[in-house]
Amino acid sequence: MCRKWTGGINMAVQCKNVTWNDDAPLKAYRSSDWAERVFCGTCGSNLFWRAVDAPEGEQILALMAFDEPERFPVTSEIFIDEKLSTYALAGDTKKMTGAEVIAMFAAEVGEG
Repeated sequence: MCRKWTGGINMAVQCKNVTWNDDAPLKAYRSSDWAERVFCGTCGSNLFWRAVDAPEGEQILALMAFDEPERFPVTSEIFIDEKLSTYALAGDTKKMTGAEVIAMFAAEVGEG
């Protein structure tokens, strides 16, 4: 994810079958040919991004949008080759470069 989206580290969790209240003030921004970012239309908080052709309800939610984010352990770090050198996450995580992540998504799209 683009650092400019969050201003720093982006922590997210992949979810399926997420539903939102009909009155949720969600706004979407088409950030590329294949994805859109969704934010709160009231306060502007980043909430999630999703592939335009993703199955209904499948999205990547901002970890801090949850009331109890510690329920979701950090298991992987992506775009590790673009990480600032001034921080490191604790624990043992799977690490992937940007090229590896893009190749993984391209393979998933090809399978779909």
